[in-house]
Amino acid sequence: INSMATSDADRRRGPPMKKMAMFIVVGAISFADGSINDLRNSLTSKELSMLRGSAELSGWLELCHGDVEKATLKCKEKALWREKIGTVGMAEQVRTMRNDSFTVLLEPLKTRGGKQVVWSFGLPLGDVTAITRATVYLNERMLAIANAEGEGAPRPLVVIDVRSPSFRRPDEGLIRGGFDVVRWRYPWYQRGETVFLGVPKPIRVIFDLAARPLLPREWRERFHFADDYSALAPWLPAARQPR
Repeated sequence: INSMATSDADRRRGPPMKKMAMFIVVGAISFADGSINDLRNSLTSKELSMLRGSAELSGWLELCHGDVEKATLKCKEKALWREKIGTVGMAEQVRTMRNDSFTVLLEPLKTRGGKQVVWSFGLPLGDVTAITRATVYLNERMLAIANAEGEGAPRPLVVIDVRSPSFRRPDEGLIRGGFDVVRWRYPWYQRGETVFLGVPKPIRVIFDLAARPLLPREWRERFHFADDYSALAPWLPAARQPR
């Protein structure tokens, strides 16, 4: 009985460490929710309709280090840009797919760590407008799933199969419609991991020796190489790999 009792000394020392940790976690969650509400309240209903729920709002807040004022400006810019794009649907994307070039979200597959998975056979083909609309559809589909599952802005695992003839040096369509759109409108996407599938070993050696050391550390840790599907096991168990 004595061992289970709380002494006066224990009371003076304050709550146990587990309770303290719980208070910190709950406080952080409450602060995050409050910031999202503050951000939501700073936007008009029209602007909110152009954004994709709490998942996207949390993404902008994180990128702005919790600064609601800065996140508000980012959201307003994004909403104005998104309104100009108009409606983007699945049927439109299906019509533009090719056997040698497609990028899809592998619903409902997830990595071992619970990340969404994007599979790209080669690289997208098309002009700036076509690739922009494809990039919007892909990212907003991921945001919709993140919202439904109560998660933050998605940082997917992106698998790029370089064995397709559409894998090439980036052209204007890919740069402006893909890379730039992700960088400025869906920046959390590029914070996920990327696995290049089927890169010849000599090129991998050159990359590791010459290019990787020049990249920022966080970028170096996001790029990986795999010889074939079986080498994806650290991210995707065999049962979750596409067939």
